[in-house]
Amino acid sequence: MSLYPIGRITKTRGLSGELIITLLSSKIEIGKNLSEVWLGADPERLQSWTIDSWRSENDRVYLKLRNVKTRDEADFLKGLDLFIDSEYCSGIECLRWMNFEVYVTGSKEKLGIVTDFDLFEPQPRLLVNIKNKVVMIPLVDAFIEKVDESEKIVFVRDVDGLIDL
Repeated sequence: MSLYPIGRITKTRGLSGELIITLLSSKIEIGKNLSEVWLGADPERLQSWTIDSWRSENDRVYLKLRNVKTRDEADFLKGLDLFIDSEYCSGIECLRWMNFEVYVTGSKEKLGIVTDFDLFEPQPRLLVNIKNKVVMIPLVDAFIEKVDESEKIVFVRDVDGLIDL
């Protein structure tokens, strides 16, 4: 099973502890038969939760968890990231690029390695370790030339100032 972050608990709603999840991307699509989620601030220490009900509207998900009965209990979960099994979602394909090598298009010298993603900002970015420094590369066509998933390589355009170290 592969767990992917899809959003963050940003608000609560009602007295019965419904959670409002802000999705990382409006392109995320969640399967109808989703019955379990994982919550946590650290991907290495996630807690499994059973879903009583959920619905999706635009870039938000309204989620009712089985063991969350009050608004106070729901408030305790605010700020945690929400993960689901990749089997139940689509639209977050870039997360497969973790640990891919990064090259400038046309160069044979490895620039760095994708170490993380900054998907909760208005402009999602790849976090790339280059010479022991983290460089943020926006996830847009202007910067990402192509991705070769079979070779596990991300090719970036040579944009002035993008990778000046």
